[in-house]
Amino acid sequence: MTTTTPTNGTDELPVAVVLAAIDGDHDAFGVLMDHHLPLVRRVVGGIVRSDDDRNEAVQMAFSRAWEHLPQLREPRRFRAWLMQIARRSALDLVRRQRLVPTDFEDQDHLVPSTTGGVAQEAEANELASRLEDGLRSLRRRDAVAITLAAQLGFGPSEIGAALHIEPGNAKVVLHRARKRLRLELGPEWFEPEGVEE
Repeated sequence: MTTTTPTNGTDELPVAVVLAAIDGDHDAFGVLMDHHLPLVRRVVGGIVRSDDDRNEAVQMAFSRAWEHLPQLREPRRFRAWLMQIARRSALDLVRRQRLVPTDFEDQDHLVPSTTGGVAQEAEANELASRLEDGLRSLRRRDAVAITLAAQLGFGPSEIGAALHIEPGNAKVVLHRARKRLRLELGPEWFEPEGVEE
């Protein structure tokens, strides 16, 4: 199996590479890892904060993918399948960390930066917290649709593949999920009506 140079993970590799990896070809899986690493890092980076946590979640995601690869039913949907594993791995890491008391020395990300001003930092932190709470309040499918669109730039066909629905249905799911999130967050967090999204 020949290797390819790492990309941003948004273009698809031939299904033959996925099939070779399913058959146990370590080199083929290495190609898949190299190709999808930037995208997996973006997915987990939207959930975990520190570089160490991001690296651990990425490692967990690829380890789980290798372990469960023989169970992949649709090799052409490898990327969407891997992104779900990456998201779950990061969320599992966050849940596990909530069960363990944290050390205050490892909370550098909580210290406000001096570049944006304390008020802007506080508003950004409040918005991030409200968004996390809003996403948690949504049904799982809605939260996944919004996350795939907002963080990864997935379109309706890719969201549909990840959710195992038709692209037209994915558009509707995403529209309704965004509407539910807006209602959950309240009008003060959005631009006035008439402004294009």
